[in-house]
Amino acid sequence: MSLGNNHVPYYAQPLLITSYLIAATNQGLGGKSSIRGILRNRVIGDNVGFGNFEFRYKFLRFEMFKQNFYLGTNVFFDSGIILKPIDLNLATVSAEDKATYFKDFADGKFHSSAGIGLKVGWNENFIISADFGKAFDKQDGNTGFYLGLNYLF
Repeated sequence: MSLGNNHVPYYAQPLLITSYLIAATNQGLGGKSSIRGILRNRVIGDNVGFGNFEFRYKFLRFEMFKQNFYLGTNVFFDSGIILKPIDLNLATVSAEDKATYFKDFADGKFHSSAGIGLKVGWNENFIISADFGKAFDKQDGNTGFYLGLNYLF
């Protein structure tokens, strides 16, 4: 197989190559590390862009076992866009599947979600995080619930 034609193979399309790696591998947009509430790797293209916007508020601080704790919440809006779509051959895909899975993925449409989270902080540096996101378009998914450590950014 020759890759001299500057095309990325279909199986490598969801991988995002960056000079600052935030995880073991960077995937396409969607899921806990990019657009919460949208299905993981749902938004892919030769070029993509995304942004995360959060309002954070620490509403309770307390001390227990000589340790400092806090409870906080965040309200977020995440959005991504395909800047350069993948050149796909959809000749064998049914019209129903095209309308369900491939509409609006080539026209520069924003894929957005919003949600809320709860954070438990221990000594300001250890954060247990729970986020719940809802996709705006059912084509991108429905909802997502994410448990993890630390803030998204």
